[in-house]
Amino acid sequence: PKNQLMMHKLMINGAIDNMGLNSTQHMATLFDGITRHSPEGLWWKERAEQVGFLKAVQERDSGEPIAAQAEKSVPPLPRD
Repeated sequence: PKNQLMMHKLMINGAIDNMGLNSTQHMATLFDGITRHSPEGLWWKERAEQVGFLKAVQERDSGEPIAAQAEKSVPPLPRD
């Protein structure tokens, strides 16, 4: 529900605000790396290479789901 999402967002944002700039920047760097290497992030990078950055941004921001496409087009991760 939207009200619970709003309350969680306020709580998380308040906690991050109280952590300070260095901690916030550290978390942002970690989250950026995680999202870039997720199936959706890899799919979006591939899509941007295919149709161009501006078109890929328009598709991403359109509100249409991309997760189903991401799962189909991203090869499985190699196992060590």
